[in-house]
Amino acid sequence: MKRGRIKSMIVISITLLISIVLLINIIDILRLSLTGKVISQPSACTNSEIEDTWDSVFKEAESGITIFTNDTLIQGVCAEYIAYKIKEDYTYLLTGIARNEPLNSINTNVTRINAYYGNFTQSFKDVLLNITNTSNVYILDNYWALNLNSTFFQEYVNLNQTTITAENVNATFNSVFEETPGTWTSCEKSSSKTSCFSFSKEDLDEDIYLSGNINRNYTFQEFSLLQSLETICTPSWNCTNWTDCINETKTRTCNDLNNCGIVINNSEINQSCEICVSNWSCSQWSTCLDSFQTKTCTDLNNCTIPTNTPSLTQSCVPLCTPNWNCTNWAPKTCPKNETQTKICTDLNNCGTTTGKPTESQSCTYKNPLGFIIIIVVVIILIIGIILLYLFIRNKRSQIPSSNTSTTYNYGYPPQPPQMIQLPTTLPQQRVYPQYPQKNLY
Repeated sequence: MKRGRIKSMIVISITLLISIVLLINIIDILRLSLTGKVISQPSACTNSEIEDTWDSVFKEAESGITIFTNDTLIQGVCAEYIAYKIKEDYTYLLTGIARNEPLNSINTNVTRINAYYGNFTQSFKDVLLNITNTSNVYILDNYWALNLNSTFFQEYVNLNQTTITAENVNATFNSVFEETPGTWTSCEKSSSKTSCFSFSKEDLDEDIYLSGNINRNYTFQEFSLLQSLETICTPSWNCTNWTDCINETKTRTCNDLNNCGIVINNSEINQSCEICVSNWSCSQWSTCLDSFQTKTCTDLNNCTIPTNTPSLTQSCVPLCTPNWNCTNWAPKTCPKNETQTKICTDLNNCGTTTGKPTESQSCTYKNPLGFIIIIVVVIILIIGIILLYLFIRNKRSQIPSSNTSTTYNYGYPPQPPQMIQLPTTLPQQRVYPQYPQKNLY
């Protein structure tokens, strides 16, 4: 009995396990019937992740593709990426974004993958070859942006060589994309004046929306996947201060620290306001220096963004200070017209007479005759004194000396001394009378 129970339990367990495996496979089969091959969302902005996404969208291998990303994640998904591959005449293009956009009338964080294939012209290939970053992703990721008007097709897409019909549209799509399309419907694009086939389908449980398009006139095929993110992101806004009022509007910028990709309400970053009108109080212009003058101005209303700001500098002619250099008064002696003059020259050549000294002055004329008379009298006196001195000296020289009989001739050359002639005969001896002697005592 015990062995039988054990065998029964083993059989039941194996049956349950097989049932679970079959159920999982059935679910996968049902899912694949909607979405075909499961599309891989890039969980990082790396080449390998983008290549995995490429392989889940295109049947063309990822080898040789060119990739650009912005290295930013939004709720675990690469926020922006572009990948393309040019193979002979045909081009494969994959774009992806993660952002906030309306989904079922509700702003939801979603990821959008757009894939394009076609025989594009060289002009469009040049657009791709000139891409250096993901700034063009918002233009390339939307079919309506590419299909906006007929000029896009005329300029960038070559015409189909074979007719696309309802019978071969499904095979044409499956030859390019991994996705299993839905029911094709015929469509007309009035804006682009082209005919097409399109399909759309959705999985509300997975919040997945798929669409595809094949243009009948041009070699253009497009596939799009829109999926809401599982986690609801609550933005954390970090905003700058309000700017000053410009054109009666003040603004600020806000960044979501959680990178939810939700667009902030316009009223949160723009507000109406009253313009602040400045009231300026300015100082006098400064002294001209290096041909410029300056002044300082203060806004009495303290407007952060001043209005009608006055000029704080202006050109000017430098102020020249004369440097006067004058000659001496001439003539030195006051002339008869009793006016003396001098010449003054500005060494700085300012061209002005400011501060120029007087170049003429009055003086008192003195007659020089009295001065001459005085000079003559003085000269006469000097001569008289000299003559008097000579006269007295001459007189003194004429008095005979007791020791010499030398005669001095003042004013004449000296004469040689004369020989004294001695008498040859003796003079007669004089006889004096004899007087009686008296006794004096």
